[in-house]
Amino acid sequence: MEHFIKCPACCMTDVVPTEIGRGAGDKYICAGCNHGFTVKYTKTPQTIVEQYWKRALIAAILLL
Repeated sequence: MEHFIKCPACCMTDVVPTEIGRGAGDKYICAGCNHGFTVKYTKTPQTIVEQYWKRALIAAILLL
């Protein structure tokens, strides 16, 4: 599944990464209108469930 990052000002998908953020998000600049913005990532419920099952599996293996 491919994700497109859109500029919040002009809704173009032609954005250029300027800096990779640490925890806060990644910084981009739009090639069309030169608007700088930050994309913040949040965990979806699916990734939280996947992490839970991975931890449960590791714990079960360690207990054996």
